[in-house]
Amino acid sequence: MLEPMISIDHSIEIYKDVALLIIHIKESSIKPVHFKSKTIEDAFIRSGGTTRRASRQEIGALMLNSKTPNFEELHATKLLSALEVLTSLDYRELFSLLKKPVPKEPADILFQLKSEKIIKEEYDGYYITNFGALTAAANLHEFDGLARKATRVIKYKGLNKEITEKEFPGSKGYAIGFEGLIAFVKQLLPSNEIIKNAFRSEIALYPEIALRELFANALIHQDFMIKGTGPLIEIFDDRIAITNPGKLLSSKHLDRIIGTTPESRNEVLASSFRRFGICEERGSGFTKTIAGIELYGLPPLKVEELENALGLLYLHLKNLLS
Repeated sequence: MLEPMISIDHSIEIYKDVALLIIHIKESSIKPVHFKSKTIEDAFIRSGGTTRRASRQEIGALMLNSKTPNFEELHATKLLSALEVLTSLDYRELFSLLKKPVPKEPADILFQLKSEKIIKEEYDGYYITNFGALTAAANLHEFDGLARKATRVIKYKGLNKEITEKEFPGSKGYAIGFEGLIAFVKQLLPSNEIIKNAFRSEIALYPEIALRELFANALIHQDFMIKGTGPLIEIFDDRIAITNPGKLLSSKHLDRIIGTTPESRNEVLASSFRRFGICEERGSGFTKTIAGIELYGLPPLKVEELENALGLLYLHLKNLLS
């Protein structure tokens, strides 16, 4: 057997009424290939159209050029047809975020998706990457490994979790569903009705910029290696608790989290959110959040590390009025 991480394709062909099993083993871009029962010194390479055993020098060069696979680059699906890809992704909303017109031809759409790292093309089909599914999935629950990474919003009655009023189990990809997430949360939060010049208007009792920055931060900086959990937004009568899987990066500290040099656990996702106009990559998100909270006269933001998550506790105006 060959080492894992090698993608193998096979097909059955008929030649002179005899069934032939053809197996194609792709070149690994991660590490040298060798038989499972052997050591790394028994690695093989392609040279001059043939497969031969690699020399020590060649193995050393291969190891230097090898890389650890990035979660965002891994495949979220099996090999799909073009139609299956276009059905699984909300590409129209994605092009809207990119401020680009939707191409008329499916081939052009697929080319753009490939350039955005949403999909990878292999032979006669396509793979949707984890990044592509997390960003633009029409329904994340159709992706087995990412179903639990969908954003959940829960509205409780009172100050604890005893009674649940509403729950919003998100299903769309983070980027295409972000505005819908903001709109849903705004409906659950209190506001003041003001009458001016005989017209009624609703004035929010919270800074929307703070919510946008905190929600985006929770989505971007979560640890996708932690299974069985995803971003969670809990709304109580006196506060909003935002939790995402994973602890702070080792280079960050809770007492120095504001104004630090931006650093992301998921670089591709963070970069895409900037291009989609959802957030910035300049480390100013927390600064804007704190400024908005102070402008509205709200209690300060409380940030704390949980056992396997980073909790952001955003206290609401009702806390001041109680």
